Amino acid sequence: MKHRRIVVCGAQRSGTNIAAAITAHENDLPLFNERDLGYSSCAITPDEHSVLLDFMNSTDEFVLQCPSLNVFLPTLNERLTKPVFIIWVFRSFNEVRQSRQRVNWSGEEKELKKFKRYWKHIAAKCVDTVAMANILYYDAVRYATPSKVVDYSSLKNSKLWKTERSALKIGET
Repeated sequence: MKHRRIVVCGAQRSGTNIAAAITAHENDLPLFNERDLGYSSCAITPDEHSVLLDFMNSTDEFVLQCPSLNVFLPTLNERLTKPVFIIWVFRSFNEVRQSRQRVNWSGEEKELKKFKRYWKHIAAKCVDTVAMANILYYDAVRYATPSKVVDYSSLKNSKLWKTERSALKIGET
């Protein structure tokens, strides 16, 4: 069965943009970015994510790049009328942290606040949001969310991959 409703998540700076672009291209699906729907990755809360849920409930075919939903993965499909298939982009913690430094990513404080608000038991165990996002993904798998892990390094084989990466900014990876 070919999935036609796909959400691409992962820790911020893990490669969700390129993974979503490749997935949309390979499956001939329309690509949407959470920013297209008015969200900044770090700002979303349960009170603010109704637009994303409405989009997913009213759209039959899509690839949605949306690390905003990391915090909600364990219960995401419970909130939808039709389930989505989740692709989780895994990239080594060190590479994610280096990418964040390279682009001067400023979302750690907001993201940390969101995780602590909704997942206090996880936040207490983790040094940063990279580790927290990965723990939430594995909770989602444990709760039988239909999903697949894609290793960031495997994306390099795509013709959409940009070889020179040092100058890429947020949203271009």
